[in-house]
Amino acid sequence: MKRFLWPGLNKFHDPECDALLPEQAPLGCPFFGNNILAGSKKKGSEYFYSEASKKLGHPNIWRFYFMGYPVISVSGSKNVNTILQSKKFNIMGWSGDEKAKKKRKEATLYSSNSVMFEHDREKHQYLRHLLGPAFTPQSVRKGINAIVLAAEEQLSVLKKGQSVKMEDVCENFALDIAWRQIIGLDLKDQYEIARFHKAVNAYVSGVFSVGAYLPDNIPFKTLLPPYRARKYLVHKIKEKIADLETNGPDGSTLSAMVFSTEHVEDVDANVTRLSDEDIIENALILLVAGTETTASTLTSAISFLGLHPDVFEKLRKEQVEIISLHGENITPEILHKSSFLESVIQETLRIVPVSGTNLRKAEETVVLDGKQIPKGSAVFCNIRLTHELDPQVKSETWTDFCPERWLDDNTKPKEDFLPFGSGSRRCIGASLAMAEMRVFLSLFARKAKKFKLDGAGKRREILWRPTSIIPKPDNGVPIILDD
Repeated sequence: MKRFLWPGLNKFHDPECDALLPEQAPLGCPFFGNNILAGSKKKGSEYFYSEASKKLGHPNIWRFYFMGYPVISVSGSKNVNTILQSKKFNIMGWSGDEKAKKKRKEATLYSSNSVMFEHDREKHQYLRHLLGPAFTPQSVRKGINAIVLAAEEQLSVLKKGQSVKMEDVCENFALDIAWRQIIGLDLKDQYEIARFHKAVNAYVSGVFSVGAYLPDNIPFKTLLPPYRARKYLVHKIKEKIADLETNGPDGSTLSAMVFSTEHVEDVDANVTRLSDEDIIENALILLVAGTETTASTLTSAISFLGLHPDVFEKLRKEQVEIISLHGENITPEILHKSSFLESVIQETLRIVPVSGTNLRKAEETVVLDGKQIPKGSAVFCNIRLTHELDPQVKSETWTDFCPERWLDDNTKPKEDFLPFGSGSRRCIGASLAMAEMRVFLSLFARKAKKFKLDGAGKRREILWRPTSIIPKPDNGVPIILDD
């Protein structure tokens, strides 16, 4: 009966391997399986993984069934690192076969030519090598003034006694970074800025759009909002590439990508660079990875600080002391001295990691933690669950917000802290994301001085949005500045 109601349940099994398959979570709806996209307000968008793991007794490796496909969830830093760093596991490509994508590029929302979705290991290594210079500490340093300007402009909306939704402020900040620093556009008026913001939001929304998973030959597919947004963004990126090639580098992330070169012995002139297509696709993926994630993390951080005014007071006092010693300018060196600021960010990333899951495919049968992972299996490297089950914090509720834990080597998470992933697929923009969060929260602490969550009442926990790329507070986090 199970084979009929959940076809493909035991699709992958290696009879020559003596190890047992991982434990099976409840199968969910016949033919479709578990609804992994349905979250809850208490656990957020990754509610399914927490609850399924709990029912099984929190094993590090277990199976679930999704859309006619058995998937293996893997947690624990040792297991996750093994998968992310081993050549026996490779990234699973985006929907649609490669031949269809070549015939209908316009029907592809997120291209496999990007460093995030590139399946071929050598091509991925090539892309990462040429993209890397755009995210070095030196490159991020060049963009620090643009980050400060964007943060100051967005935080200027905070007025004493007025309720402001910090989700909007954080989102606009991340989107401003997208056009100012990542693409390097010179948007002159509010209409242009609003149009760019709307396009990025529509493009990012494609992650949860049914249309993104439709076959590439569906004729109306490119008329959907995420695809129309992509067309607009590609046009803006092409314009900027042409400008850079005419006028030279300008310090933007896109600029570093355009002028990045590699010495290759068997290539004419011994130098190769990214193609325009590679630049465009990777700029687009940065808009996805660098806006929603940063905005969501900052929104969560503000919510945590609002629920813990004692923690915010420590953060504020640290900034007051830094201003007294170094003045009001913000530089990478000054941010480096803000140890409590760093611990606030780390604690937020512990609870809401930027890279919650990483999907891989087993290229051969592997025995991991005593369990069989058959060749061809889809494998979720579950970083959110790794953080949740970290033995360093197992004696308390894992969502307890305690930045102080990071100031003591005996209490801070170590191996099981992987907020940006691990290995060669670790988030390439992690340094830029951290710089954005450091700048924004330091300026927020300097401006706010004291604030309260509007309408929170006596609630002492965050209610999460059930569906989002990474967990995000459900109410938009309205705050009011106090005197």
